[in-house]
Amino acid sequence: MRVRPAIPTDSDAWRLLWKGYQDYYEVDLSDSTEDTWARLLAEESNGPLCLVCEDEGDELVGFATYLFHGHTWQPEPRCYLIDLFSTPKLRGKGIGRALIEAVYEKADVWLLPGLLAHPGFQRSGTPALRQSGKGHAVHKIPEVMG
Repeated sequence: MRVRPAIPTDSDAWRLLWKGYQDYYEVDLSDSTEDTWARLLAEESNGPLCLVCEDEGDELVGFATYLFHGHTWQPEPRCYLIDLFSTPKLRGKGIGRALIEAVYEKADVWLLPGLLAHPGFQRSGTPALRQSGKGHAVHKIPEVMG
């Protein structure tokens, strides 16, 4: 398993995962999919940004989107995990964990004090925020997203 930034040639595979993500959350974002993909591939800035996870056969099996943003409680920006999704048949194999750890690494490069997760993870049955070993606040990876 390998996590890396999304690239233009990932488009078709990402769209399949993105459709699965929408199905899971029972939403239809098809009108904004083209724009979303373009923004995820835009020259790196604060975001949104996208990491993908490949299996041993170089097939995309998951993605995470995140961004960096200012914060009112301290001068340093925060890293916000927006979306996390893995192929349903491969859940529980560490894909979600690998993606979250890769987002941690991106936050570490920016020397950020925290990683916040989308409130939608609470709706999917995840436990409340906890402190990881790195001191980042993050949701525990739920079974459905692991």
